[in-house]
Amino acid sequence: MDNRMFYRLLIIIGLILGAGTSRATTDVPPNYVINLITADITNGQIEIEFGVTNIGGASNISTQAELVAFDDNGNARVIARETLRPLNGNTDRETLILRADAVQFPANSQQIFRIQIASLPGQPAITSDTESISLTMTTSSAPNPSPTNAPEFQFPDLRLQLNFNAQERVLLSMGIIAATMLLLLLLRLLWRLLFSQPVDFTTPWQPPYATMPQLDPYSVGGVRQAWQPYAQNNTLTATAIPNAYHVTKHLIGTDGVYLSGWQIMAMRLVQYDQFGRVSRSQTLARPWMLKRLNRLMQKNRGLNSKQLERHLQPIAKRLIRQFYKKITRRSAMLPIALDVRLKGTHGEVNIFFELYQFQPNGWLPLDRWQPEMIVTGKTLHESYTFTLYGQTGNETLRQFRQRLPHDLTRVLSEFIGAKSTQVRSKPTSGPIAPDTPTTATTPSVPIKE
Repeated sequence: MDNRMFYRLLIIIGLILGAGTSRATTDVPPNYVINLITADITNGQIEIEFGVTNIGGASNISTQAELVAFDDNGNARVIARETLRPLNGNTDRETLILRADAVQFPANSQQIFRIQIASLPGQPAITSDTESISLTMTTSSAPNPSPTNAPEFQFPDLRLQLNFNAQERVLLSMGIIAATMLLLLLLRLLWRLLFSQPVDFTTPWQPPYATMPQLDPYSVGGVRQAWQPYAQNNTLTATAIPNAYHVTKHLIGTDGVYLSGWQIMAMRLVQYDQFGRVSRSQTLARPWMLKRLNRLMQKNRGLNSKQLERHLQPIAKRLIRQFYKKITRRSAMLPIALDVRLKGTHGEVNIFFELYQFQPNGWLPLDRWQPEMIVTGKTLHESYTFTLYGQTGNETLRQFRQRLPHDLTRVLSEFIGAKSTQVRSKPTSGPIAPDTPTTATTPSVPIKE
């Protein structure tokens, strides 16, 4: 076979394939799709607007859109028609509106309608889908559209006639009140479980001077650094052994005011023995207690000691009430620690220490200093620890329980309500001389720098 014959055969095959493809494209039937736009009732007139799209082949015949209504027995009847022009292929679209009188249906009844495409008499059938609509008949002029693909469900009209005598009404009222109180109690418990959990003590909480490298123990800085871990709080004991030493730490703001800029983050009551804290006795303060304590810290300068204790009594009673559940008759004699965690912002707060020696005339101040610190962030952490007596040998368990709330109130008052005689306005960098009425008249030898 020469090349000329080969090319002729290829041309013939191409013509056959092209004719077959053209015929297949021409033989695609039309396919109409209905899309509902709006359906409402206005002035007693049903108006339904929809679009018809041809997603199949081109159509050369006219059709008609019909609105069909159904009665209670499911019988269908056409209540509105509209002629639809032939639609070309490639998603040709036409928008139509079908209108019908709403008065032919019972008022406030639920009616089901259907939109369909029908062929004209003598024309071949055309492929089309349908659209169902549910409307509530109303005689008002306001629209009440509720287009959907399924009938809406109507709840039956249930009216319960109750006839109680006086005694039954009282019992019913009491039952409703009890059920309401129980529901409120459950909601309160749920709220406390979700949003009022106490702050725990599992997070590491180190002051900024705890990570300092060890200094020369024979230098002034080394001696001061050795005293710092023994400072538990800012208070002095009323009596002590003669010539005994005691160190205190004070948290102030840059303005020199006690606890200015500091915030209580957590607080707990816990018993301890020679081995450390007894974890089963740990009782954590609730967030509302911490918020109230922080508010009192800000306004305690305007309250005297009695007013401050009156504000602290509810907190102490609630915390002790929780603590009672953790102690037993055998563990009641153990001492109790009140641990308080505080937080401040670097640049807004200060920490300083004071060293005292007990003399016959009272506590004699020996030294005051600010610790050297390693600050790695904006937040500074500190903590106070106060000690409360457990059950003593000459008191019953009932007397112990009655005493403990008063002791806790007094300790919280000493912690929050420290006066200017207890906290000096600003620390100095060197030793201090005795300047309070409780100190001895002859100062002891200060630490030399």
